[in-house]
Amino acid sequence: MIMTTETDTKNSAIETLLNPVVSKDKGTQNLWVLLRDVKNLLSQQNELLQENNQLLRQLLQKEATSNYEEFEPNFKATLSEYKHFAWDSIGAKVISSDGEGVTVVQYRSKVFERRRSSVDDVKGAARKVFLCNESSRWKR
Repeated sequence: MIMTTETDTKNSAIETLLNPVVSKDKGTQNLWVLLRDVKNLLSQQNELLQENNQLLRQLLQKEATSNYEEFEPNFKATLSEYKHFAWDSIGAKVISSDGEGVTVVQYRSKVFERRRSSVDDVKGAARKVFLCNESSRWKR
């Protein structure tokens, strides 16, 4: 005598595999359905893990570059200090200079050139500013 039990549809596939009195063909069919579903779930999980991995790489790369190129420096010194300023004390390398002092420095692999603005000339202000020029002829 073969006994079968009625089960609800969502648990029928698992119960079919566990119930020894169900036909072999039905159990095999349900096994393949379950294996296909597991394969699809693993594929989806793998895609999500790859996306997470790519996002983590982007974040790490962004953090590494932001730590290296933090910001433009904002060092200040008086004009009397300018001509004899110790550029190596801030990690800068002097590339060129003239009678007034340094004209071009390299700091953290970026080149900064001395500039005066027309506003300073009009106001009579005495100020020297170094600006980073990415397309500088001094870039090394």
